[in-house]
Amino acid sequence: MKPNNKPKDEFLSILIGISSDKKLLDGFFKAILSPREYEEIIHRLQVFKMSFKGFPQRQIASKLKVGLATASRGAREVKKQEKIFKKIFQHAKKTSKNKD
Repeated sequence: MKPNNKPKDEFLSILIGISSDKKLLDGFFKAILSPREYEEIIHRLQVFKMSFKGFPQRQIASKLKVGLATASRGAREVKKQEKIFKKIFQHAKKTSKNKD
């Protein structure tokens, strides 16, 4: 039986559709996530970013005030999905330069 990807596709389409409007995107995440969940996602992205840049896990944990297990998990995911994170951070860098 084929899994139903329609809800996921719809979610991703919504994100793509509102991605150029920071206020709308922020409002969307505030509406669908608890404040704690939203902060967790933001923190997790910082862990991934620092891991991608090669910071040691203990330094990441200390600087971001997260557990060593969280920093280790981030480093593991970055290593597993290095190509994806490279594209993500390159795209983010390019997008922020275009808005300056």
